[in-house]
Amino acid sequence: LSHSNIIHAKELLGITSSNYGGTTGLTVNPASIENYPLKWEVNILALDLFVDNNYAYMPNQSLLKLLRTANQTGIEFTESSFAYTSDAIKNKAAYFQFKLQVPSVLLTFDEHRVAFSTTFRTITSANRINYTLPKLIKGEFVLELNNTAIEVPKFRINAMTWAEFGLSYGSTFYKTRD
Repeated sequence: LSHSNIIHAKELLGITSSNYGGTTGLTVNPASIENYPLKWEVNILALDLFVDNNYAYMPNQSLLKLLRTANQTGIEFTESSFAYTSDAIKNKAAYFQFKLQVPSVLLTFDEHRVAFSTTFRTITSANRINYTLPKLIKGEFVLELNNTAIEVPKFRINAMTWAEFGLSYGSTFYKTRD
């Protein structure tokens, strides 16, 4: 039985790491504001939500498809919306990340750029989750809460929440055509 893992070097790819990333690019690369081509940017609100696990997933689904059907019927998730990974992987893992960026400003003065940003972040990860716990969440066990003992083996969960207040400065010292 073989098993492989996917490792993501960076999340938030796309416009975040481009020249137009502005204040949202500060988290990934603080020097990214150096090539920002516009005179100013005011970012009122930015949200990022990322969830990953090796237990359940939604096959053949995309965000655009969900949004298109939401306009017609609303978004509704049922038991049949999800597929579950193999029971052979007994230890499950989950990861959750939430980022809220509130008013941030970037200003350009000739070859100088100054940015101020405020961000709130939460990251939670759990691993070595025995298969008993995901089965409980899925509802595979019908339990009477009175006089019922459920033993869930030890697992690890870590969480952090913090605020970031950033002041960034970027300037070009030497520039060539290349």
